[in-house]
Amino acid sequence: MKRFIIRSILFLLPLVALISAFEYVQRQAPHEFKYKAAFMDKNAEQLEMLIFGSSFTHRINLNDIGYKAFNLSFPGQPIELDYALWQKYKPRLTSLKYIVLALSCWTHGKTADGLEAWRTPFYNIHYHLPSSLFDLQKNYIVANPKSALKRMDVIMHGNFDQMQPTCDSLGSSMDLLRNRPANWNGRTGKTMARRHSVYTPETAVKNHQILEQMISEITSQGIRVILITTPTRQAYYEHLTPEISAMTLAIGTKMTNTHPLVSYLNLLKSDHFTEEDFMDDFHLNYDVGGRKLARLLHDYIAADTLQTAPIQ
Repeated sequence: MKRFIIRSILFLLPLVALISAFEYVQRQAPHEFKYKAAFMDKNAEQLEMLIFGSSFTHRINLNDIGYKAFNLSFPGQPIELDYALWQKYKPRLTSLKYIVLALSCWTHGKTADGLEAWRTPFYNIHYHLPSSLFDLQKNYIVANPKSALKRMDVIMHGNFDQMQPTCDSLGSSMDLLRNRPANWNGRTGKTMARRHSVYTPETAVKNHQILEQMISEITSQGIRVILITTPTRQAYYEHLTPEISAMTLAIGTKMTNTHPLVSYLNLLKSDHFTEEDFMDDFHLNYDVGGRKLARLLHDYIAADTLQTAPIQ
């Protein structure tokens, strides 16, 4: 028995060493969160505006917004991770005046344990969010093998340019109009809208509770919240289920009625945005649409319309 144990240990040691090295190399690779965490560590006290959300708000171009702003959005980021980031940095956000928070189909049906679960370790690694050490999938890149192997293949081939953060100095994704694919408006807006409309009642209730708690904490500090449903093209929004569209509007309206410092900017079907503003059917590009949305937010705040009813 003793010999078996020794042999087992000798067999496992190289495997453990290999997995550990694999994890270490992955953690040293460039990542957008590494940059964002360093920025927040250095500048949190000076910020006047923060952007939270998923890919819908990831391309807001903040360079001309008129405030010291930073974008903490990221593709696939659910409301529970928005809330975790808020909780981490809130003691240091002493100059903060506004939070822009995406309100979309993603708010209702997506969680950190869903299809985007492979992203969660990067939050815990770079932002040092609290989590159980025994939750391997949330703490270790290698616990999500499909994603880890894909990243390792990039590393082994020396294609580090593919891993460099694509965000600007203020945290927003720089997807430029000139880089829009030739078939950009054929990216199955209908398919993605239907996929984004999927949720379970249990997840929606949980997410709405998190949203309510987050907003309550923010507004209790005198910080204004702008809930925003970002612009999309008809090929996308007309295929969202009526139920998910109604739920988004209802939650936005409820939050504005419940919290005096909350407003809801509903731009889902806005005719202010044209074809050149989009990267695909449901995302703005950075240099045209993202800049336009930032100017709209600036004017919206300047006009002191933050307690008005939702606009269509």
